[in-house]
Amino acid sequence: MCKEMNSIQQLSKSKLITRINWDYDFSENELLSLINDKGNLSNMRLCFFIKSLQAFTTEELIYLWGLEESKKIYTPRIRKGTAYN
Repeated sequence: MCKEMNSIQQLSKSKLITRINWDYDFSENELLSLINDKGNLSNMRLCFFIKSLQAFTTEELIYLWGLEESKKIYTPRIRKGTAYN
């Protein structure tokens, strides 16, 4: 676990975003702003969080979104895949 955290700390958030930003028409700064907009549960933010769940390890996800924000967003509706219903 410590080895994984050390390698994550060497990554910047922008490098993580670059790994999954290939199919979005947003700049890196816009996506960082979306991530940092705590309390905003818009469909775009939820969509990007779900994509982050699929693309990143748990440690990377927590590093990018923060533990408290991840816990707040990762609701039963997200887990069941019914976030948009």
